[in-house]
Amino acid sequence: MAISSNINNREFDKFLESSDGKTVVRTSIVDEAGNKISVNDDGQLHVVLRGSICDGCSTSTPLVAGATFTGTANDMLDYGIIFITVYSDQDSATDGLSLEQSSDGTNWDIKDHYTITATHGKTFAIQPAAKFFRVVYTNGSVDQTAFRLQAILKKTNSLPSSHRISDSIIDDDDAQLIKAIISGKNPAGHFVNFTSTTQGNFKVSLEELENTVSDDSNAALKVSPYLIDEDGAVYRMLSDNMFGGSPVVIQSEHHEIHCGDSYETTYHTDLGNGATQDILIVVPDEPGTGQDQKLYHLTGLIEGENECSVTFYEGTTVSDNGTALTSINRNRNSTLTDFLDIYHTPTVTTTGSSIFGPWHFGVGRSFGGSRGRADEFILKNNTTYLIRITNQTSNTTYINVELDYYVHPGV
Repeated sequence: MAISSNINNREFDKFLESSDGKTVVRTSIVDEAGNKISVNDDGQLHVVLRGSICDGCSTSTPLVAGATFTGTANDMLDYGIIFITVYSDQDSATDGLSLEQSSDGTNWDIKDHYTITATHGKTFAIQPAAKFFRVVYTNGSVDQTAFRLQAILKKTNSLPSSHRISDSIIDDDDAQLIKAIISGKNPAGHFVNFTSTTQGNFKVSLEELENTVSDDSNAALKVSPYLIDEDGAVYRMLSDNMFGGSPVVIQSEHHEIHCGDSYETTYHTDLGNGATQDILIVVPDEPGTGQDQKLYHLTGLIEGENECSVTFYEGTTVSDNGTALTSINRNRNSTLTDFLDIYHTPTVTTTGSSIFGPWHFGVGRSFGGSRGRADEFILKNNTTYLIRITNQTSNTTYINVELDYYVHPGV
Protein backbone atom coordinates (compact mmCIF):
# COMPACT_ATOMS: atom_id res chain seq x y z
CA MET A 1 0.00 0.00 0.00
CA ALA A 2 1.32 3.45 -0.89
CA ILE A 3 0.29 6.82 0.51
CA SER A 4 1.24 10.06 -1.28
CA SER A 5 0.90 13.70 -0.24
CA ASN A 6 2.06 17.03 -1.66
CA ILE A 7 3.22 19.61 0.90
CA ASN A 8 4.90 22.90 -0.17
CA ASN A 9 6.04 21.41 -3.47
CA ARG A 10 7.86 18.62 -1.62
CA GLU A 11 6.63 15.06 -2.22
CA PHE A 12 6.50 12.64 0.73
CA ASP A 13 6.08 8.94 -0.16
CA LYS A 14 5.24 6.41 2.56
CA PHE A 15 5.30 2.68 1.91
CA LEU A 16 3.86 0.18 4.34
CA GLU A 17 5.09 -3.35 3.81
CA SER A 18 4.85 -6.56 5.76
CA SER A 19 8.01 -8.59 6.05
CA ASP A 20 8.21 -11.59 8.37
CA GLY A 21 5.37 -10.19 10.36
CA LYS A 22 7.01 -6.80 10.78
CA THR A 23 5.78 -3.48 9.48
CA VAL A 24 8.35 -1.29 7.71
CA VAL A 25 7.75 2.43 7.06
CA ARG A 26 9.89 4.05 4.38
CA THR A 27 9.87 7.83 3.83
CA SER A 28 11.62 9.86 1.13
CA ILE A 29 11.88 13.62 0.56
CA VAL A 30 11.91 14.66 -3.08
CA ASP A 31 12.44 18.11 -4.60
CA GLU A 32 10.69 19.56 -7.66
CA ALA A 33 13.26 18.00 -10.00
CA GLY A 34 12.75 14.54 -8.52
CA ASN A 35 16.00 14.43 -6.53
CA LYS A 36 15.71 12.45 -3.33
CA ILE A 37 17.62 12.96 -0.09
CA SER A 38 20.21 10.23 0.47
CA VAL A 39 20.68 8.10 3.57
CA ASN A 40 23.88 6.15 4.19
CA ASP A 41 24.20 2.51 5.27
CA ASP A 42 23.94 3.50 8.94
CA GLY A 43 20.67 5.29 8.36
CA GLN A 44 22.18 8.77 8.65
CA LEU A 45 20.65 11.55 6.59
CA HIS A 46 23.04 13.39 4.27
CA VAL A 47 22.94 17.11 5.04
CA VAL A 48 24.97 19.71 3.12
CA LEU A 49 25.40 23.16 4.65
CA ARG A 50 25.69 25.08 1.45
CA GLY A 51 27.46 28.39 1.27
CA SER A 52 26.32 31.17 -0.98
CA ILE A 53 27.79 33.88 -3.13
CA CYS A 54 27.10 37.33 -1.76
CA ASP A 55 25.94 39.01 -4.96
CA GLY A 56 25.68 42.42 -3.31
CA CYS A 57 29.41 42.32 -2.42
CA SER A 58 30.65 40.78 -5.68
CA THR A 59 31.41 42.53 -8.95
CA SER A 60 33.42 42.21 -12.18
CA THR A 61 32.87 45.75 -13.43
CA PRO A 62 36.20 47.66 -13.76
CA LEU A 63 36.58 50.90 -11.82
CA VAL A 64 37.99 54.15 -13.13
CA ALA A 65 40.84 55.86 -11.29
CA GLY A 66 39.89 56.72 -7.71
CA ALA A 67 36.40 55.20 -7.99
CA THR A 68 34.84 53.16 -5.16
CA PHE A 69 32.64 50.06 -5.17
CA THR A 70 30.44 49.79 -2.06
CA GLY A 71 28.69 46.48 -1.49
CA THR A 72 25.29 46.06 0.10
CA ALA A 73 24.79 45.05 3.73
CA ASN A 74 24.30 41.29 4.26
CA ASP A 75 22.82 39.54 7.31
CA MET A 76 25.51 37.16 8.62
CA LEU A 77 23.67 35.37 11.44
CA ASP A 78 23.48 32.07 9.52
CA TYR A 79 27.13 32.01 8.41
CA GLY A 80 30.40 31.02 10.09
CA ILE A 81 33.10 32.53 7.85
CA ILE A 82 33.46 35.01 4.98
CA PHE A 83 35.90 34.49 2.08
CA ILE A 84 36.89 37.41 -0.14
CA THR A 85 38.80 36.91 -3.39
CA VAL A 86 39.99 39.88 -5.40
CA TYR A 87 41.97 40.48 -8.58
CA SER A 88 42.77 43.77 -10.29
CA ASP A 89 45.10 44.67 -13.14
CA GLN A 90 45.89 47.95 -11.31
CA ASP A 91 47.00 48.77 -7.76
CA SER A 92 44.27 49.66 -5.33
CA ALA A 93 44.39 52.82 -3.27
CA THR A 94 46.33 52.50 -0.01
CA ASP A 95 44.16 50.26 2.22
CA GLY A 96 41.79 50.19 -0.75
CA LEU A 97 40.07 46.91 0.23
CA SER A 98 37.90 47.40 3.32
CA LEU A 99 36.00 44.46 4.88
CA GLU A 100 33.42 46.09 7.13
CA GLN A 101 30.98 44.82 9.78
CA SER A 102 28.11 46.53 11.55
CA SER A 103 25.65 45.75 14.31
CA ASP A 104 22.85 47.76 12.72
CA GLY A 105 23.68 48.00 9.00
CA THR A 106 24.38 51.74 9.35
CA ASN A 107 27.41 52.20 11.58
CA TRP A 108 30.35 50.22 10.17
CA ASP A 109 32.50 50.07 13.31
CA ILE A 110 34.62 47.00 12.50
CA LYS A 111 36.95 47.36 9.49
CA ASP A 112 39.86 45.31 8.15
CA HIS A 113 41.95 47.20 5.57
CA TYR A 114 44.26 45.76 2.88
CA THR A 115 46.22 47.17 -0.04
CA ILE A 116 45.91 45.16 -3.25
CA THR A 117 48.84 44.91 -5.67
CA ALA A 118 48.17 44.83 -9.41
CA THR A 119 47.96 41.35 -11.06
CA HIS A 120 48.31 39.56 -7.73
CA GLY A 121 45.11 37.73 -6.81
CA LYS A 122 44.48 37.65 -3.07
CA THR A 123 42.18 35.72 -0.74
CA PHE A 124 41.09 36.88 2.72
CA ALA A 125 39.03 35.09 5.36
CA ILE A 126 37.31 36.76 8.32
CA GLN A 127 34.81 35.57 10.89
CA PRO A 128 31.44 37.32 11.28
CA ALA A 129 31.70 39.44 14.42
CA ALA A 130 28.54 41.51 13.88
CA LYS A 131 25.16 41.02 12.24
CA PHE A 132 25.90 42.78 8.94
CA PHE A 133 28.82 42.63 6.50
CA ARG A 134 29.84 44.50 3.35
CA VAL A 135 32.85 45.10 1.07
CA VAL A 136 34.17 48.53 0.06
CA TYR A 137 36.90 48.71 -2.63
CA THR A 138 38.66 51.89 -3.77
CA ASN A 139 40.72 51.82 -6.97
CA GLY A 140 44.13 53.49 -7.26
CA SER A 141 45.24 56.19 -9.67
CA VAL A 142 44.89 54.18 -12.91
CA ASP A 143 41.69 52.96 -14.63
CA GLN A 144 41.11 49.22 -14.34
CA THR A 145 40.52 47.03 -17.37
CA ALA A 146 40.12 43.82 -15.34
CA PHE A 147 38.54 43.57 -11.90
CA ARG A 148 37.05 40.55 -10.15
CA LEU A 149 35.74 40.77 -6.58
CA GLN A 150 33.74 37.94 -5.01
CA ALA A 151 32.44 37.36 -1.48
CA ILE A 152 31.48 33.81 -0.48
CA LEU A 153 29.55 33.16 2.73
CA LYS A 154 30.01 29.73 4.32
CA LYS A 155 28.15 28.14 7.18
CA THR A 156 31.10 26.20 8.56
CA ASN A 157 34.65 27.35 9.24
CA SER A 158 37.33 26.61 6.67
CA LEU A 159 41.10 26.94 6.40
CA PRO A 160 42.01 30.60 5.71
CA SER A 161 44.37 31.50 2.89
CA SER A 162 47.68 29.63 2.94
CA HIS A 163 51.15 30.22 1.50
CA ARG A 164 54.02 28.15 0.24
CA ILE A 165 57.01 28.12 2.60
CA SER A 166 59.10 29.86 -0.06
CA ASP A 167 56.58 32.69 -0.55
CA SER A 168 57.49 36.13 0.75
CA ILE A 169 55.22 37.44 3.49
CA ILE A 170 53.90 40.99 3.22
CA ASP A 171 51.91 43.18 5.60
CA ASP A 172 48.67 42.67 3.67
CA ASP A 173 48.71 38.85 3.78
CA ASP A 174 45.87 37.15 5.59
CA ALA A 175 46.97 35.86 9.01
CA GLN A 176 45.71 34.35 12.25
CA LEU A 177 46.77 35.47 15.72
CA ILE A 178 48.08 32.51 17.70
CA LYS A 179 49.23 32.61 21.32
CA ALA A 180 50.92 29.50 22.64
CA ILE A 181 53.05 28.21 25.49
CA ILE A 182 56.29 26.51 24.40
CA SER A 183 57.23 23.48 26.49
CA GLY A 184 60.14 21.06 26.39
CA LYS A 185 61.34 17.93 28.14
CA ASN A 186 64.37 18.40 30.41
CA PRO A 187 67.06 15.73 30.97
CA ALA A 188 65.10 14.42 33.97
CA GLY A 189 62.18 13.60 31.69
CA HIS A 190 59.87 16.34 32.93
CA PHE A 191 58.12 18.82 30.66
CA VAL A 192 58.72 22.46 31.57
CA ASN A 193 57.44 25.73 30.12
CA PHE A 194 60.06 28.04 28.64
CA THR A 195 60.25 31.51 30.20
CA SER A 196 61.47 34.91 29.09
CA THR A 197 63.91 37.44 30.50
CA THR A 198 62.80 40.47 32.53
CA GLN A 199 62.74 42.50 29.32
CA GLY A 200 60.58 39.91 27.54
CA ASN A 201 63.34 38.30 25.47
CA PHE A 202 63.48 34.56 24.89
CA LYS A 203 65.97 32.81 27.16
CA VAL A 204 68.58 30.77 25.28
CA SER A 205 70.96 28.24 26.84
CA LEU A 206 74.61 28.26 25.81
CA GLU A 207 75.25 24.63 26.72
CA GLU A 208 75.23 23.48 23.10
CA LEU A 209 77.99 26.00 22.35
CA GLU A 210 80.19 24.89 25.23
CA ASN A 211 83.31 24.25 23.17
CA THR A 212 83.33 27.69 21.58
CA VAL A 213 81.98 30.16 24.13
CA SER A 214 83.37 28.84 27.42
CA ASP A 215 86.30 26.90 28.81
CA ASP A 216 84.89 26.37 32.32
CA SER A 217 81.29 25.09 32.13
CA ASN A 218 79.92 28.55 31.40
CA ALA A 219 81.37 30.14 34.54
CA ALA A 220 83.09 32.63 32.23
CA LEU A 221 81.99 33.12 28.64
CA LYS A 222 84.32 33.97 25.80
CA VAL A 223 82.32 36.95 24.62
CA SER A 224 84.08 39.75 22.75
CA PRO A 225 83.42 43.16 24.32
CA TYR A 226 82.55 45.85 21.85
CA LEU A 227 82.55 49.65 21.75
CA ILE A 228 80.49 52.10 19.72
CA ASP A 229 82.18 55.24 18.43
CA GLU A 230 80.69 58.71 18.13
CA ASP A 231 79.47 57.87 14.61
CA GLY A 232 77.65 54.72 15.76
CA ALA A 233 80.17 52.24 14.31
CA VAL A 234 80.79 49.08 16.37
CA TYR A 235 84.32 47.91 17.14
CA ARG A 236 85.69 44.94 19.07
CA MET A 237 87.94 45.66 22.04
CA LEU A 238 91.53 44.43 21.60
CA SER A 239 93.79 42.98 24.29
CA ASP A 240 97.54 42.64 24.84
CA ASN A 241 98.94 39.10 24.98
CA MET A 242 101.97 40.27 26.99
CA PHE A 243 99.82 41.24 29.99
CA GLY A 244 97.32 38.40 30.28
CA GLY A 245 94.66 39.81 27.99
CA SER A 246 94.61 43.30 29.46
CA PRO A 247 92.55 45.66 27.25
CA VAL A 248 94.53 47.86 24.91
CA VAL A 249 93.41 51.45 25.47
CA ILE A 250 94.48 54.69 23.84
CA GLN A 251 94.22 58.23 25.18
CA SER A 252 91.85 60.58 23.43
CA GLU A 253 94.61 62.97 22.34
CA HIS A 254 96.64 60.07 20.93
CA HIS A 255 93.54 58.73 19.21
CA GLU A 256 92.96 62.07 17.51
CA ILE A 257 96.48 61.99 16.06
CA HIS A 258 95.55 58.76 14.28
CA CYS A 259 92.29 60.35 13.14
CA GLY A 260 94.13 63.32 11.63
CA ASP A 261 92.45 65.80 14.01
CA SER A 262 95.51 66.80 16.09
CA TYR A 263 97.57 69.92 15.28
CA GLU A 264 100.62 71.81 16.49
CA THR A 265 102.05 75.30 16.05
CA THR A 266 105.30 76.83 17.43
CA TYR A 267 106.78 80.31 17.83
CA HIS A 268 110.02 81.72 19.28
CA THR A 269 111.40 85.22 19.84
CA ASP A 270 113.62 87.41 22.06
CA LEU A 271 111.96 89.53 24.76
CA GLY A 272 113.73 92.69 25.96
CA ASN A 273 113.72 94.12 29.50
CA GLY A 274 110.14 93.76 30.84
CA ALA A 275 108.77 93.19 27.34
CA THR A 276 105.68 91.12 26.56
CA GLN A 277 104.77 88.73 23.77
CA ASP A 278 101.10 88.13 22.92
CA ILE A 279 99.72 84.99 21.20
CA LEU A 280 96.13 85.29 19.90
CA ILE A 281 93.82 82.26 19.44
CA VAL A 282 90.59 82.77 17.51
CA VAL A 283 88.11 79.89 17.95
CA PRO A 284 85.61 79.61 15.07
CA ASP A 285 81.86 79.31 15.51
CA GLU A 286 81.10 75.59 15.17
CA PRO A 287 77.32 75.08 14.75
CA GLY A 288 75.43 72.10 16.12
CA THR A 289 74.98 70.50 19.52
CA GLY A 290 76.14 67.27 21.16
CA GLN A 291 78.07 64.98 18.85
CA ASP A 292 77.41 67.36 15.93
CA GLN A 293 79.47 70.21 17.42
CA LYS A 294 83.25 70.34 17.16
CA LEU A 295 85.22 71.33 20.26
CA TYR A 296 88.87 72.39 20.47
CA HIS A 297 91.08 70.85 23.19
CA LEU A 298 94.22 72.91 23.93
CA THR A 299 97.46 72.20 25.79
CA GLY A 300 100.72 74.18 25.61
CA LEU A 301 104.31 74.62 26.70
CA ILE A 302 106.26 77.90 27.09
CA GLU A 303 110.03 78.01 27.74
CA GLY A 304 112.26 80.96 28.58
CA GLU A 305 115.96 81.59 29.22
CA ASN A 306 115.17 83.68 32.28
CA GLU A 307 112.27 84.25 34.63
CA CYS A 308 108.94 84.97 32.89
CA SER A 309 105.24 85.09 33.72
CA VAL A 310 102.30 83.73 31.70
CA THR A 311 98.64 84.79 31.79
CA PHE A 312 95.77 83.24 29.78
CA TYR A 313 92.80 85.51 28.92
CA GLU A 314 89.33 84.77 27.50
CA GLY A 315 87.13 87.22 25.57
CA THR A 316 89.99 89.33 24.18
CA THR A 317 89.28 92.11 21.67
CA VAL A 318 91.85 93.33 19.14
CA SER A 319 92.09 95.93 16.41
CA ASP A 320 94.48 93.73 14.43
CA ASN A 321 95.07 89.97 14.66
CA GLY A 322 98.80 90.24 14.01
CA THR A 323 100.84 87.70 12.06
CA ALA A 324 99.35 84.26 11.41
CA LEU A 325 101.15 81.16 12.66
CA THR A 326 101.08 77.94 10.64
CA SER A 327 99.55 74.85 12.25
CA ILE A 328 100.59 71.40 11.04
CA ASN A 329 98.65 68.15 11.18
CA ARG A 330 100.47 65.74 13.46
CA ASN A 331 99.37 62.81 11.31
CA ARG A 332 101.51 63.39 8.26
CA ASN A 333 99.37 60.97 6.22
CA SER A 334 96.26 63.09 6.75
CA THR A 335 95.00 65.77 4.38
CA LEU A 336 92.72 67.44 6.95
CA THR A 337 93.30 71.14 7.68
CA ASP A 338 90.68 71.84 10.32
CA PHE A 339 92.64 74.15 12.66
CA LEU A 340 92.31 77.23 14.83
CA ASP A 341 93.43 80.68 13.69
CA ILE A 342 96.54 81.47 15.79
CA TYR A 343 98.57 84.73 15.54
CA HIS A 344 101.52 86.38 17.23
CA THR A 345 101.91 90.08 18.09
CA PRO A 346 98.28 91.21 17.77
CA THR A 347 97.14 94.75 18.56
CA VAL A 348 95.14 94.22 21.75
CA THR A 349 92.25 96.50 22.67
CA THR A 350 91.12 94.69 25.86
CA THR A 351 92.69 91.56 27.31
CA GLY A 352 89.41 90.08 28.60
CA SER A 353 89.06 87.90 31.70
CA SER A 354 92.06 86.09 33.15
CA ILE A 355 91.33 82.36 33.44
CA PHE A 356 94.91 81.21 34.15
CA GLY A 357 97.88 82.96 35.78
CA PRO A 358 99.83 85.06 36.03
CA TRP A 359 102.20 82.15 36.50
CA HIS A 360 105.91 82.64 37.02
CA PHE A 361 108.51 80.14 35.91
CA GLY A 362 112.28 80.24 36.54
CA VAL A 363 113.84 80.26 40.03
CA GLY A 364 115.60 83.57 39.76
CA ARG A 365 116.05 86.46 37.40
CA SER A 366 119.14 84.85 35.92
CA PHE A 367 117.68 81.34 35.49
CA GLY A 368 115.41 79.96 32.81
CA GLY A 369 112.46 77.61 33.06
CA SER A 370 109.28 76.45 31.40
CA ARG A 371 105.57 76.33 32.03
CA GLY A 372 103.02 73.96 30.51
CA ARG A 373 99.73 72.21 31.23
CA ALA A 374 99.16 68.48 31.12
CA ASP A 375 95.44 69.17 31.65
CA GLU A 376 93.79 70.59 28.59
CA PHE A 377 91.44 73.52 28.16
CA ILE A 378 88.33 72.90 26.05
CA LEU A 379 88.01 76.21 24.28
CA LYS A 380 84.69 77.95 23.92
CA ASN A 381 83.41 78.25 20.36
CA ASN A 382 83.21 81.68 18.72
CA THR A 383 85.59 83.12 21.34
CA THR A 384 89.00 84.85 21.24
CA TYR A 385 91.82 83.96 23.67
CA LEU A 386 95.11 85.67 24.52
CA ILE A 387 98.33 84.18 25.93
CA ARG A 388 100.56 86.98 27.31
CA ILE A 389 104.20 86.18 28.16
CA THR A 390 106.13 88.84 30.15
CA ASN A 391 109.92 88.99 30.66
CA GLN A 392 110.48 89.47 34.40
CA THR A 393 114.21 90.26 34.10
CA SER A 394 116.29 93.22 32.92
CA ASN A 395 118.01 90.98 30.40
CA THR A 396 116.88 89.93 26.96
CA THR A 397 115.12 86.56 27.22
CA TYR A 398 114.68 83.97 24.47
CA ILE A 399 111.28 82.20 24.60
CA ASN A 400 109.77 79.17 22.87
CA VAL A 401 105.99 78.73 22.50
CA GLU A 402 104.46 75.36 21.59
CA LEU A 403 100.67 74.95 21.32
CA ASP A 404 99.04 71.56 20.75
CA TYR A 405 95.34 71.05 20.16
CA TYR A 406 92.97 68.45 18.77
CA VAL A 407 89.40 68.56 17.50
CA HIS A 408 86.80 66.19 18.86
CA PRO A 409 83.02 66.33 18.51
CA GLY A 410 80.73 66.60 21.48
CA VAL A 411 83.08 65.89 24.39
